[in-house]
Amino acid sequence: MGLPPGRTNNPNGKPKGTQNKMVEKFRSDLLIGLMPELPEYLKELRKLKKTDPLKALEIYHKYLTLVLPKMKEIDLSGDISFNPVQIEIIDGQNKG
Repeated sequence: MGLPPGRTNNPNGKPKGTQNKMVEKFRSDLLIGLMPELPEYLKELRKLKKTDPLKALEIYHKYLTLVLPKMKEIDLSGDISFNPVQIEIIDGQNKG
């Protein structure tokens, strides 16, 4: 049956940064499937880079978006303060 709307067996929700299992499997399968073809793929990409660098970059970018996790925006606005730190350098050589 299921839970009523608004109820869950995990009240804390999915932990931040946890990958969707289907996405993880897709990325893994994609990498495994491409491994035997990777040397040929890179060779063709290098050839294309000489004749059409922009197209080569677009293809490379599309490949990376399938394989790498998406970056998230980080908000760095606000007050960032640092406490001053004093560092004393001690010369370990004996003079005398």
